[in-house]
Amino acid sequence: DIDSENWRTRTKTKNGLLYIRPPKTGSTTFAGIHLRIARNVAVRQSLPENKEKNNPNFPTMCKVRFEHGTAITTVPNRDQAASFLWTVIRNPTKRAISQFFHFHVSRGKVEPSDANFQDTLIKNPLNFKSGYLRLMQHRQPAVPPRIQKSSINPNVYTVGAIIEDFDFIAITERMEESLVVLQYLLNLPLDDILFLSAKVSGGFDDGRFQYKCFHIIPSFVTPGMRDFFQHNTTWH
Repeated sequence: DIDSENWRTRTKTKNGLLYIRPPKTGSTTFAGIHLRIARNVAVRQSLPENKEKNNPNFPTMCKVRFEHGTAITTVPNRDQAASFLWTVIRNPTKRAISQFFHFHVSRGKVEPSDANFQDTLIKNPLNFKSGYLRLMQHRQPAVPPRIQKSSINPNVYTVGAIIEDFDFIAITERMEESLVVLQYLLNLPLDDILFLSAKVSGGFDDGRFQYKCFHIIPSFVTPGMRDFFQHNTTWH
């Protein structure tokens, strides 16, 4: 139950409501919805009219995982019949812009020049280019030897495996529609998926970093960066 820290632990699990949380995808907002679902489902299961058909000792919080981390370390070998695994993806260019302004400009006080932005992107390819694949790949090994020795693009294989392994993948740019789909998949009432954005550009951070509330500097894209995103071969 909630007192046993069943829902707050970071230990590996094979069952429950499982959410892989990629950074800068609206993931904090989605995490709040995820936790509300876990809480509300448990509350409904414990109602008197449901106790006869359910375990009378049903916990006050369904088992959940929702922290940042990779699927392979958080939920390895999950029981697909006793779990629901989902995540969210975002346009990679928009995610990179948000990530640079959030972590480097707002928190790190880096000057948001084109040179600094491009240097950050090029020097951190795992964070900006292949971060999704690294976070979401759920199989070990990620790319089997037979695929490595074939003409199949390893990234194409990994994407296919991710789509097969996850029960649902939301899209940041279609957040409302994604939540409606999630509602239908889990047979939830509407109030389980209502939300307010956790962080808003121009507002303040949540205070977890250095225990301070940093001002979230609004992001912008200069003509030079727009050209970089469209034509630079390193980024693509």
